[in-house]
Formats: sequence, structure tokens, C-alpha cells
Amino acid sequence: MVQQRRRFALLAGLFALIAGLLWPTPAQALGNDYPWPNANMNQLSPLRFYYRNCTDYAAWTLNVQLGGSTSNIRFDWGSIQANNSGHARDWRQGALNRGKPVNDTPARGAVAWWGASQGGGFGHVAIVAEVLNGGSSVVVHEYNRANTGVFGTRTLSRSAGWPEAFLHIADIPEPQPQPSSRRSSTNVVFGPSGFLEVYGRSPANDLVHKWYVPGTGWQPSPYGDFEHLGTGLGGEPTAIRRPSGVLDVFARGTNGDLLHKWLAPGAGWGPSPYGDFERLGTGLAGDPIAIVRPNGLLDVFARGTNGDLLHKWLTPDAGWQPSPFGDFERLGTGLGGDPVAVVQANGQLDVFARGTNGDLLHKWATPTSGWQPSPFGDFERLGTGLASDVAAIPLANGQLHVFGRGPTGDLMHKWTSSTGWQPSPFGDFERLGGGLASEPVVLQQANGQLDVFGRGNTNELWHKWLSLNSGWQPSPFGEAERLGTGLAAEPSLIQQPNGQLDVFGQGTGGDLVHKWAPPGAGWQPSPFGDFEHLGAGF
Repeated sequence: MVQQRRRFALLAGLFALIAGLLWPTPAQALGNDYPWPNANMNQLSPLRFYYRNCTDYAAWTLNVQLGGSTSNIRFDWGSIQANNSGHARDWRQGALNRGKPVNDTPARGAVAWWGASQGGGFGHVAIVAEVLNGGSSVVVHEYNRANTGVFGTRTLSRSAGWPEAFLHIADIPEPQPQPSSRRSSTNVVFGPSGFLEVYGRSPANDLVHKWYVPGTGWQPSPYGDFEHLGTGLGGEPTAIRRPSGVLDVFARGTNGDLLHKWLAPGAGWGPSPYGDFERLGTGLAGDPIAIVRPNGLLDVFARGTNGDLLHKWLTPDAGWQPSPFGDFERLGTGLGGDPVAVVQANGQLDVFARGTNGDLLHKWATPTSGWQPSPFGDFERLGTGLASDVAAIPLANGQLHVFGRGPTGDLMHKWTSSTGWQPSPFGDFERLGGGLASEPVVLQQANGQLDVFGRGNTNELWHKWLSLNSGWQPSPFGEAERLGTGLAAEPSLIQQPNGQLDVFGQGTGGDLVHKWAPPGAGWQPSPFGDFEHLGAGF
């Protein structure tokens, strides 16, 4: 049986985790959270810009997106100045001097930049809060645009008010629901038009697709067939959207090839809407995982036929590396399941997997160094006892959280703190109650709540969450919330911009099932009963 994968202890440790979650997440970094709204504009802030100027607000937001705070400054004047000037007009050069991408492609959390033509010759900077319409318009958050020293928002289009450049210093990654590696699961993502899109594999090995259009409903049919986008899948697809708006779908082919199909804003599916895929090399034994780094690199990882960690990446200028259609970079062996990859706010790329003996394996690469602890050799080993693939999620303060299923169905948990891995660097996991029959999937909501879902041992939707005020719910080490039955595999998760949490999965009858929780309301269409059924063919 192909193992499942998820693109997600001591009481003192639990309190430490809750404290860590009180730090803002990248999604919370945007908005009017500037801490000095009434300060004297003629004085310098702790960031070494003048209070309530556009530069101070932008620097504060970048500081938060990098995990900083008022007492832990991670971005200030020295992080961006050029030729001893921190004026907004000089930020573009400051970003280039530090190797940060500068282009015309917007991304959430990027700096919108205008030169000396704005701000009375001093320039202007703002922060991109939303990217709309496939990148043809943006919402920006800013301070002091009209020399009033106050917060404001604007919607800009390429035909009206468009920034002169975007500086990619601490971009906020797109929401990355953990992708599935079983035939019976789903993958959910926001598409180029901002619509909710669901992908899966049909019994005939087709790539199938359904999407939701606000005001119209599910397409191409609310309860019937899916769009079919080509055949030859040997595993489950994973979909990801780049900051440019391009949607990429990857899957393992029936012969172990890495298959690729993409959808660009305003264009059709490449290389063919209903035919073949781009083939990017062979040797896969598991399903791939894709992730986008802040510098724009698109990385794909998978488990090879001999248990190697395989890696291929797409650079904007040089194409697929190390070879477009040939071999992969091989980063060590010993994988017993499919990998999961996450990017931290500081740009560090972390890859986790279950080893052949149930160990939690870990390898990482920082923006300034190669793969650690060894580029082609062993992994860091963080304890044993895993019976499933793992889910991982980073927080804005630098903490990492990893979840897996134990041999008896326990939810197992490990996380980082300032003193290393908790509750033990190389030993046991925190155990948070049993009843799991699948690997867990994890998502952190915009309000900071950490949610873990899975398929329970009687095919129900299994749910446990970490509240900022009261710890793990509904019980720290006991029972989970059970939200209806009929699942055949682990679910997929996503949170919409309005705060609604959506859960999708494959039902026991091969249909796509859906449950959702709008802000301030309970689970729909029923809290503990049936799901919405959106058509068969998974």
C-alpha cells in the first residue's frame, strides 16, 4: 500500500507552545498593527525611520513577517539602506544590493515601490496585502501617503497607480494545503482567478478538476462530472500557485515519471488542456510535493525508487535544474514515506519524512548555505515511532511543528523552541490522543488557532485544535471532535480570505465530499452529520 503523506508531552511544553502561537503569523502581519500610531513624526522609531512615515510602517510589517517584534528587531534601516540613505526612493537599490528579487510581479507581503516621482522626491513604499485577478491588481496597505501620518489602503491596477517595482524581501507564502499521496484523497488550492479549485485522480488515472465560482457555484457541475485534464497518473496530484498567478500541478506517472501541467493567468493549460503532460524525469516511487520559496524558486521533492530524497527546481531564468528532462538532485536515502516541505519566514527550506524504521527525518537549507546536516548524506533524526507520513507547519516566530500518527493511532507532535526540539530533540513525541486511521493534516488559521484533521478509525472526520486561551481542544490528551462519517482517506484543508475553513475528502463511495465552517458559525451542512457531496469519480 502506498503510504499517505501530507502539501501538513509535558505540561510546561504545552504552555510554551501556546505562548509561541501568540506571535503573529505571516497572514496576521498585514493590516493596521503599527505599534506607534500616535508617535511624534519628527522622532526616530526603534527601526531607525521616522515614526508614521511610509518607510517605518513598511519596515515594521517586514519585521513582523520575519518573526520580529518591538523587542526583537529583525528588519530596520540597516536592512535596506543604500548609500547611507533609507528614503523610500532608495529601497529598490537596497534590495538589489542584498540579492532580493525585484520585479513587476506582485506577491502578498512584498513591498510596493515608487521612486522619486512620488513623495515629493523621496519616493513611497507600501505593502501588498492582496493580489487579485491573477496579478493584474493589488490591494496595498500603507502609511503617510498624503503626509498625514495615518494608515490607509488602496486598490491599484496595472492601468491606474501601479507600483514601479515589487521588492520581494519577506513575502508571505500562498496558503499551502498539504497534498495527498493516496488515490483516495484530494488536493485544494486557490487558482489563478482566486477561485477555490480541487484536484484529484480518477479511477481511470485521469487528472480531474472541479472549481467554485462565487455567485455561480461549483463548475463544471455542482453534483456531477469533473473536468478531465489528461490521463496517465500513477498517484495523487499536488497543486500550487506561484506569486505570478501561474498554477502548477504535479503528479507521479504510471511509469514513475514526474508529470507537470500548468495554467497561466489568461491562458489555457500547458502543454495541452486535455492531452499529455510535461515529463520532467523518472524514478519516482511516491507522490511529489511542490513549494515556492520567497526568492521565486519552485521546488519539487519526491521519494525515489531506492528511498532517495529526489529534488528538482525551476529557476525563472535557467529553467528546470539540475536537468529539464533527466535526473534529479539526490539528497540522501532512507525514506520510508513521502516527504513534506515547508518554507520559514526567514527563507529556510525544511524537508521532513518518515524513515524506513519509523524515524522522523529532517533536512534543511538556508538562503546562505547548502543542505544540512549533509548535502547528500544522512538526515537529522528526531525520534522514532511513526506509522504514517508527517505534516509540518512553520510559524512566523521561527517555530516548526510536525505531526504524525503513531502505531496505535495516536496523534504525535514535535515542535521547536529557542532551546531546540520539544519535548525531546531525539526522543519521544508529545502524544495528543488516539483514534487516527490516517496521517494528520494541519492548518493554522489567521487568528492563530492550529487545527489538525484526519480520518478517524471509523471513517469519520477527526478534528483537534489548539486554542490560544485554553490549550488543545476538546481534550489535550483524550478524545477528538468527530464531524461526521464516510471518509475513505485523509482530508485536504484550506482557509479562504474571509476566514471560512473548508475541508474536502474522498468519500467511501468515491465521491468528493465537502464540509465548511464560516466565521462565527458552525460546521455546514451539518456539524456531526453528512457532508456536501460534489460528484463521484475519485
